[in-house]
Amino acid sequence: MLSEWIQIIKSQDRYRSDLWRIQESGTYVEFSVDPAHTKMRESYRSSVLHIGRALQALQNSAQREGIPHHIQSFPNLENSSIIAVLRLSEHIRKSRSDQYQNGSDQPVSGTPLETMERVATNLQLKVQKTGPDSPLVKKSEVFQSGQHENLVVLQSKTDNPFTWLNTGYWMEIVGEKLKGEYIIPHIDQLSDIDLRKPKESDGGYYSQLLVQLPKTEKRTAV
Repeated sequence: MLSEWIQIIKSQDRYRSDLWRIQESGTYVEFSVDPAHTKMRESYRSSVLHIGRALQALQNSAQREGIPHHIQSFPNLENSSIIAVLRLSEHIRKSRSDQYQNGSDQPVSGTPLETMERVATNLQLKVQKTGPDSPLVKKSEVFQSGQHENLVVLQSKTDNPFTWLNTGYWMEIVGEKLKGEYIIPHIDQLSDIDLRKPKESDGGYYSQLLVQLPKTEKRTAV
């Protein structure tokens, strides 16, 4: 079962499986950054972020099946090889209402912004509205000032591997919650560390993602 879930994840481009490696054994899977991406901080960050997405996708699959699971995460810039381990228990199945730990089971209610804010709070992150004329938007590789509206920034108090893992969780949880009802038009992962550094106007928060809010009209995801 675990092998099937992993193959599905690796077949989808959004998880960027070229950035990470896994070691699988039965109900155990270990995620590590591909050695080619351990030396450069920004490449390493992207790898950890996408490992977070993949881990959350595995959690979602386990939750749907009612299988208890445990994630141990220990990313470290000093020893950057192993990022996290996920273990499943095939022997005891919980009721689906008892198995969620990060709010991914909460039903979609309210606007896309409210959903993003709730998920961010559960992951010790923060969603802040921003405008097309902000320095972050002007320097973004995805957005250009005046061309996009309804933008928010996913923020954090720290900028380290644990934060990046949570950012990946956030992307996957929000994407799953809104899938089929709303489409997030664009996300900038802010690969430039200078863009992510806290500004005086940000209240000391790092910027992790720049996100364009979906239109409030529900649409069918492509």
